[in-house]
Amino acid sequence: MGYWGRRIAEGEGWESAPLIMACLLHDVGYLKCRSLEECGRHPAYSAEIAEEFLKRIKYDEEISKNICQAIAIHDRWNDVPEGATPFELSVRDADDLDRFDVLRMCLFGKDDIGEHSAAEVIARCDKRLTRLEEDCERICGTQTAKSFWEAELQVRKQFFEGLKRQMESTFLYEY
Repeated sequence: MGYWGRRIAEGEGWESAPLIMACLLHDVGYLKCRSLEECGRHPAYSAEIAEEFLKRIKYDEEISKNICQAIAIHDRWNDVPEGATPFELSVRDADDLDRFDVLRMCLFGKDDIGEHSAAEVIARCDKRLTRLEEDCERICGTQTAKSFWEAELQVRKQFFEGLKRQMESTFLYEY
């Protein structure tokens, strides 16, 4: 995720170290989660742990506040707090871009295609393509992140359209 943080910071002309630091610390709160239900609190836990860590290493106080706020809201989609800064939204953007990598696209996550019929894969592709259309409306913190987001959406769209075409030709031979 630090990769995307660095790219966003550079694209915006910002110093990259604070955004990379926020990206590296954004999920440390999972360590405090004791149940699946508690995982939804990981952004708050992560912000608390990051605050302690940044104080301990004597990181700049003002930048630390921005980092911790960014970490606290990194799980929001388009439901972002009023007044969230582009920096704060960029941690979320970097996290979501990281989640959109090719490996996860191939594995489908919970929509694994594994040993499914062509018809089932086509249905899953249709579902993903519909979701990608909805994802185009995502609010990003910066124009740089929005450009990266749109490029990643295009890669996914091409992948699922290609897979669907292949499955449609395979479907003709399924019984």
